[in-house]
Amino acid sequence: MAGTSAKEVEVMSRKRKTVSLMELADKFPNEESARKWFERRTWPDGERWCPRCGCGNTRRASHRAMPYWCPDRRSYFCVRIAFHGLPKAHDGARLFGFQIVFSEEFEGLRLAAFDAGALEVTNGRLVDAKRVTQGENRRVAVRVRPSSGEEMTLTLPGTTDCAAAGAICANDGRMLSGPVSATVTGPR
Repeated sequence: MAGTSAKEVEVMSRKRKTVSLMELADKFPNEESARKWFERRTWPDGERWCPRCGCGNTRRASHRAMPYWCPDRRSYFCVRIAFHGLPKAHDGARLFGFQIVFSEEFEGLRLAAFDAGALEVTNGRLVDAKRVTQGENRRVAVRVRPSSGEEMTLTLPGTTDCAAAGAICANDGRMLSGPVSATVTGPR
């Protein structure tokens, strides 16, 4: 690999490494160690921010399923799913994009679920949803278009029935655990 540094080769080979079930159990002996690992990947600089609104004024909470509190939104959140790259404002006409990032790769995500209403868009519409990396389901690139200058609300509601249109479920029946919502202000 001419022109590639030793560090880049090390990083590339780490990305391709497969992990056995035993190695995984050693790396994550309990839920707390897995949570800490995911937090380091989500917030590499250690600055925790709310994945729903981008607020950096968050704190730990005692809620087990949603261990963080965002005072701006007055709601709990977790790092299992997040909107990434969502703008704080839109211009009322041009489409904008962002990513929906799930905390884990899972088989069975149907992109058609987004067309069927999995992502609720208030004061706008979904233009398209595509996997960021073909064959992987951890990141979905989404584009939406505002229908007015009003504030837009984007919501990925929790799934309660895998058979429902718009359900976000894995092949093994695991459902999207809870809602994620964000607001993008408009020019009005």
